Amino acid sequence: MLIVKVKICGLTNYRDAAAAVDLGADLLGFNFYSGSPRFVTLEQAAQIINKLPAFIHVAGVFVNASLDQIKEA
Repeated sequence: MLIVKVKICGLTNYRDAAAAVDLGADLLGFNFYSGSPRFVTLEQAAQIINKLPAFIHVAGVFVNASLDQIKEA
């Protein structure tokens, strides 16, 4: 049986992240590419993530980032 996971990406605020969780998202994505209109800083993402239930998984979108930058996130 195929299991489908849903990731909502490009979140920029807690209200939208909480709505995605309430609607059944399995993962939430945050965009760390400064050229994107959906860019958030690590600090902004952390503030949102820290308010979410512990069972939610998160992912990051990076463009041309170094391994150290990705590990920091």
